[in-house]
Amino acid sequence: MANIRTDEEIRLQVEGLKRMKDRFPEFSKFGDKNWELIDAQIDVIQGLKNAEDFYVDETTEEFQDGDNDTYFEAVRAEDWLLGIVKEDIFSD
Repeated sequence: MANIRTDEEIRLQVEGLKRMKDRFPEFSKFGDKNWELIDAQIDVIQGLKNAEDFYVDETTEEFQDGDNDTYFEAVRAEDWLLGIVKEDIFSD
């Protein structure tokens, strides 16, 4: 995957995601894994993993609703790297 982001843009995005992680509880009141989603985005942006590493096969009996939430956030991070998503993926 060829990203169009500069090292500085990547650094700022990772810092923003880490700040966001510091503010969010590990789990939402609905049981969503906030930190896992953010960590996946950071791993993708830093080039440690790609979105496919987080994909869960939806055809298996073990699949639970929401199992691919991490995958979808990782795809969002890849889209940011490619310039498809223009705005920051973190919120201040």
